[in-house]
Amino acid sequence: MSFTVAEVVTEVREQVLDAKLPYRYDDAFIVRKINQVLRRMAIKRPDLFVVFAPLTCAAGILQSCPADSIRLMDVVNDSAGNALKEINQDTLDLTASAWATGAQAVPVNWMRFARDPNRFYVYPPAAVSTVLNIVYAASPARLIAADVIPLPDAYEPAMIDGTLWLVESQDAEHVESGRAKQFMDSFNDQLTAGLMARALTDADGAGLPEKKVT
Repeated sequence: MSFTVAEVVTEVREQVLDAKLPYRYDDAFIVRKINQVLRRMAIKRPDLFVVFAPLTCAAGILQSCPADSIRLMDVVNDSAGNALKEINQDTLDLTASAWATGAQAVPVNWMRFARDPNRFYVYPPAAVSTVLNIVYAASPARLIAADVIPLPDAYEPAMIDGTLWLVESQDAEHVESGRAKQFMDSFNDQLTAGLMARALTDADGAGLPEKKVT
């Protein structure tokens, strides 16, 4: 299942006691806050917005991710299915110092561009129109009330708390500002908890201490 922008709007209205007409906060205002929350989530947890997509290379060594990219995660393979191996640029500089001037071909290696998370090097230099399959974190598209939010259902509470944080932050009263901080802390805690859970789900040992061999 998935949850929608409209459902988050309804939950937010209930929390701020704004469920009767005329609304204190109109729908457009809350939807704008929802879009802001999504962008904050994408910066804090880019792994939640992963895209696998083909990239048509420019000729040469330096390649750029699509315009909606937050950061590159992996260069997987070429259009024929041949895997690209990530290597360290310093090592290549030492072993083949003229690597950037070699003949253009289908790359077999790629390297991160340390100064820009949305660009990367390939070796050998790519021939024009070479297609590589990449994985990157994409900035979420701007949503309207009828749209489905592109997150697992488990993140609906985080979306609600994040939106409440921004909505309550509009008021200067002490009570509202205190509630805003509570929602902000809850929002951040839920995103952090998702990262910590990886030790239990994404490792062979499932987060358990290694057994000592005696």
